[in-house]
Amino acid sequence: MKQIENKKRKPSYAEIYFKKGILKNLRDKHFKTEHPIDIFYADFAWLKKKKVIEIDGKQHLEYNYHERDKYKDKVLRKNGWKILRIKFVNLLKNPKYWYHRADLFIGP
Repeated sequence: MKQIENKKRKPSYAEIYFKKGILKNLRDKHFKTEHPIDIFYADFAWLKKKKVIEIDGKQHLEYNYHERDKYKDKVLRKNGWKILRIKFVNLLKNPKYWYHRADLFIGP
């Protein structure tokens, strides 16, 4: 039997930071946060477009998280979703680039 990964959790600092940037920089602001898909929650999901953006903080560098992320991506793709993963450290280094890339990924 499938079990949802965890109950909805409070957003991380990285997710709060990215959300503020979405509201300023992306054309399509019709997204949901912590949206359940199969057994996982997507950080940011554009439901009509079936697109997800995941923000990976430093914990995602650990082996356990890396394997979990690979499995999560596989499950989301199996359910018809497209995924863009952004490492938070890269977002901090070059926010203009990553918001532009996210905007191109999501589309108008």
